[in-house]
Amino acid sequence: MDKSELLECFISASRRIVGNSEDRNYLKLSHEVEGGAKVREPEARHVICQVLAKDRIYHGIEVPTIGLYRFSGKGKRRALIDLTIFEGQRRLINIELKEGQPSKSDKKVNPIEKDVEKLLCEDVIGTAFFHILQASDRGTMPAIIKKYESAFKKFNEMPNRKEWILKHFKPNYVIPDRPTPFLLFILDLDVKNKRYYFCKKEDIRFIDKLDDGQTEGVKCPL
Repeated sequence: MDKSELLECFISASRRIVGNSEDRNYLKLSHEVEGGAKVREPEARHVICQVLAKDRIYHGIEVPTIGLYRFSGKGKRRALIDLTIFEGQRRLINIELKEGQPSKSDKKVNPIEKDVEKLLCEDVIGTAFFHILQASDRGTMPAIIKKYESAFKKFNEMPNRKEWILKHFKPNYVIPDRPTPFLLFILDLDVKNKRYYFCKKEDIRFIDKLDDGQTEGVKCPL
């Protein structure tokens, strides 16, 4: 699966999400918000997995990372990737899902930065975020994109990335020095205007702007 096929997978999943339960293989959206049912990360991931299974693409959920991370405290440990696409035993694409306006879980750790760190440092050929917005106004989408840009900027401006990597990983873990494509996909479930935004980049290691993508309306399944 390449980045174009991954985008089509996300678009197909988005159409199922905005459809009815039958479109989602009878998956019920059991949480309510003002204006209708709420789509959370678990439901979105389940629907993406439905699309992958339909296309006979191997995938795993909550997949342990290859590297050891230290997001807070002193110890290093394996983190989890929300969704990974496989080819046999090989990891191809790592996907992280987000919902709403991510906020810091504590004073030190930004949740988007944590996930960017995982995507930057794992040995795969593709990476992506699938972000769900349940309710939004004119400023919500730009604000979300700016948070992603800020997270990438932190890593782009590191004076010595190799030194940083050594602090987070086993000494014998070597990150391949090659371009890794990245896809940011935001599904906006605004009641009046359901749409998605996507931005594709050739190399996750060198990202500065993410506001130069495209926005399209989500069409319900036929």
